Amino acid sequence: MEEAVPTGSAFGELFVIADGGLGTVAGLEEELGRRGLPYRLAHANPGGEAEGMASEALRAGHRFLVAVGGDELVNEVVNGMFEGDSTIVQRPVLGIIPAGRRIDVSKTFGLPEETSRACAHLTRRSTYSTDVVRASAIGRGGEPVTRWFVNLARIGLWAAADARGARTRLGRVGRLLAFWRTVAGFRPTHARIAADRRVVEARVHDIVLGNCQFVDGMKLSPRSYPGDGVLDVQVFRGPLSEAYSLIWRIARGEHLPSPSVVELRAKRHVSVEAERPLVVEVDGRMLGTTPAGFEVFPQAIQVKL
Repeated sequence: MEEAVPTGSAFGELFVIADGGLGTVAGLEEELGRRGLPYRLAHANPGGEAEGMASEALRAGHRFLVAVGGDELVNEVVNGMFEGDSTIVQRPVLGIIPAGRRIDVSKTFGLPEETSRACAHLTRRSTYSTDVVRASAIGRGGEPVTRWFVNLARIGLWAAADARGARTRLGRVGRLLAFWRTVAGFRPTHARIAADRRVVEARVHDIVLGNCQFVDGMKLSPRSYPGDGVLDVQVFRGPLSEAYSLIWRIARGEHLPSPSVVELRAKRHVSVEAERPLVVEVDGRMLGTTPAGFEVFPQAIQVKL
């Protein structure tokens, strides 16, 4: 006997935004049709087009946006949900279908990576009310820049290495080479981190601000829960060698607690100042450099489970 397939959407017509750099996502439209999901499909070119598409869709009356791609596309869709200090519509719904690119944000929510199973989630009523963080930093031209994120931000060595690795076309090998080249020229610097009313000053090589838990497949922020209204901050003040010697423990989320890591929690705001500018990365993309600020917007969107 053939298994019954759940159908329909509890949140109206889906506006599906697929990463145009991937071409056609195999089986996507077939699965959406098979499950009776009403949808409109748009392909976004890399470089920010998805952000405008998301904004237009919400203004046109859609509430349920589905990102098909990796972390960068998810981040663009989330940014398109906001105007000023709030979302364009109240508590918009974000669906995620991993496809073709690096994706970490879905791991915290336990979302499947296979297209058919990911589409099955879109038929259910269950959602997770999720915090979103607004980050600010200094852009390349010295101008202030802001961006929203749902996953995780990094400041310092790891962010600088990731920014360098993104410019290579050698895949994993290129990113590894970029990391070691960055380590060779990096020097820890004195920084001041204020999380709400608590202030820490230390010589640091990395600062992590986690809303979700994973980056590069590693459980870098294991204490983070994206709906608790709290931004978890880790200040890595140990020797620079720990940026790579701790990797295997970080991969499993077993690096905490540690005497080399100061843990902070913020319900409202985090600010980071450093003697020398440090690279700031949010959701896998370079934002700018310090000084940087982070504001928590509790349960601003719903992630489809």
